[in-house]
Amino acid sequence: RSEDVTDELDLEANESDKPTIKKTLGPTTITKPKDTQFTLKNALIIIFFILLWTADSIMIHRVRNVQYERASVTISIEIFKMVVSLILYFYTGGSLEQMRKFFKSGMLFIGIGVVYCIYNIVRFYSLTYCDPGTYRILLNLRILFTGVLSSLFLPDAKLNSRKWLALVLLVIGCSIIKWGEDLQFSFQILVYILPQCILSALGGVYSEKILKRDQDVNINLQNIYLYIFTISFTLLSILVTDPFVIINMGDLFKNWTLVDFGPIVVMGAGGGFMTALLLKNMGVIMKEFANGGEMLCGVVASWYLFDTDIGLTVVLSS
Repeated sequence: RSEDVTDELDLEANESDKPTIKKTLGPTTITKPKDTQFTLKNALIIIFFILLWTADSIMIHRVRNVQYERASVTISIEIFKMVVSLILYFYTGGSLEQMRKFFKSGMLFIGIGVVYCIYNIVRFYSLTYCDPGTYRILLNLRILFTGVLSSLFLPDAKLNSRKWLALVLLVIGCSIIKWGEDLQFSFQILVYILPQCILSALGGVYSEKILKRDQDVNINLQNIYLYIFTISFTLLSILVTDPFVIINMGDLFKNWTLVDFGPIVVMGAGGGFMTALLLKNMGVIMKEFANGGEMLCGVVASWYLFDTDIGLTVVLSS
């Protein structure tokens, strides 16, 4: 055999955590799989994800005393993301022909629209029967459901004991922030919260699988199909939960001002773009940890901007 023949040994057990070892006649080189590489690009995506969603929360809190339809903000953000995605897609050389060729794959995004449509309907009933503190704590169960579904349906997302421990600590940390409030647990609340947690986890896992399915496809093209279906099914969920909003379109944007709601739409759209990039480049598990960072960052921002007290529970959760 030639002296430069290379034997490649792939460690198949727990691929997401174990590096691939390439053994040659020279020094042994260890290469991490693409999904686990922590590059500058990935770091910037996480940072902007946290900053944009924190800013969005602050902007929403700032208009807490304004009477407005929440549905108007949701629809406006989705439409804004759709317009920006179209502009970026054609600006970067996209064409109608490419859009047509991607139609079959793009139809897979219907699943995401359906999941989040049902999620929004269940969320409406969860918030109706559940106080905010209890809702926030129980909703953190979605982190564990995300871990379970990722292990089942994402071959590159197998979790070892260390990562499971990290997810459990994340659930505890996020829950401690709300602990001590006037909480109310009941079977009826769990009937709504548990399906909502499963749907949230399923939406994240399904989104990651679809976005990573075509790694070479322009993410703006993927976003266009995604937002077409999310807008359609968001309107459907509003029609189910609050049909009078659709009937009385004149009241949909009542009390709106560009100064108050423009930043909310921009920050919410930016957060949505970062979410898509995070899912495509890193995955839904990393998204959950970024959500934890966003929660902590939001608490600190509220303390600085609104003089919100930071108690022992916040320190413990950190």
